[in-house]
Amino acid sequence: MTRGRLNLSNNRSVLARKSKSIVMTLRIIRAILSSDRYKSGLERAAQENVINYSNRLISAGFFRRKLVFG
Repeated sequence: MTRGRLNLSNNRSVLARKSKSIVMTLRIIRAILSSDRYKSGLERAAQENVINYSNRLISAGFFRRKLVFG
C-alpha cells in the first residue's frame, strides 16, 4: 500500500512540473506574439488563436487565471 501512495505522490509532482512547464511555454509564446513585430494580419490571428486556446485550457481547470488579449 505504501508503494501505491508513493507512486501517487510522484505522479502529482510530475503533473505539477508539467503544468509549470506548460504555463511558462504559454507565457513565452504570449510575450513573443504580443510584440509589435507580430501585430499585423495573420500573426494577429495566430495570437488570438493561442490566447483563445490557452483560455480554453484555463476554463477546463488546467490553470488558474485567464489570459487577456491585447
